[in-house]
Amino acid sequence: MFTVHCNKCGGETNHISLKRVEDRWEQEINEAFSVCGSSTYHLLKCAGCGEIKLRVTSWFSEETDMGGEPIVKERFYPPAISRPKPRWFHMLDANWHIAKLLDEVYTATYNDAKALASMGLRAVIEAVMIDKVGDNRSFAKNLEIFQAQGYVSAIQRKCLMAALELGHASIHRGYEPTDEQLDTAIDIVEGLVHQLYLLSSNAEAVKSKIPNRANPTLGPTGRSPKARAD
Repeated sequence: MFTVHCNKCGGETNHISLKRVEDRWEQEINEAFSVCGSSTYHLLKCAGCGEIKLRVTSWFSEETDMGGEPIVKERFYPPAISRPKPRWFHMLDANWHIAKLLDEVYTATYNDAKALASMGLRAVIEAVMIDKVGDNRSFAKNLEIFQAQGYVSAIQRKCLMAALELGHASIHRGYEPTDEQLDTAIDIVEGLVHQLYLLSSNAEAVKSKIPNRANPTLGPTGRSPKARAD
């Protein structure tokens, strides 16, 4: 029995081992020296929901800790999802190019590719701006017109700049964001996409179902109190 993360249950759960296969190997470098390693494959099933995943542990004789012991690496397929997609993500079907870019950002985060994810967030912001105001030949000009046309406020622009700068740092300066920085940047971009592509239409749908304010001179049946008294 193993306790590992379950994507479907959304946390650490007990998993049953269905199958275990170990692949050990050794390679002779010369008559006096050889290297070796091992990969162990575990097929696991969540004891709660029944989801299946593969756990792979491996070590290599030349990768050791300070005590000289091999460092054991662990990977899971599919990888653990630390940040699920927002519940509204499936509603972006009509805007497939935005949805595809954002989906690739989530895939990068699942595989711990934080720098790649931050670059992807920058690409999502640029794609949204071009979709709304067209391509004005420079990123700075797109952002200027994007705000001028009312798609974001001055405060929202400052937030966008934080997410953009994270992507710029990863692209041009080889910077890898922290988990906290990446989470904040994803919050900013999700908020932008949700607001511009879904929230306005959802708000209109809500508004259309709200009954009009009643005339204070009329009763609940639409007739005046005096008329009912007569």
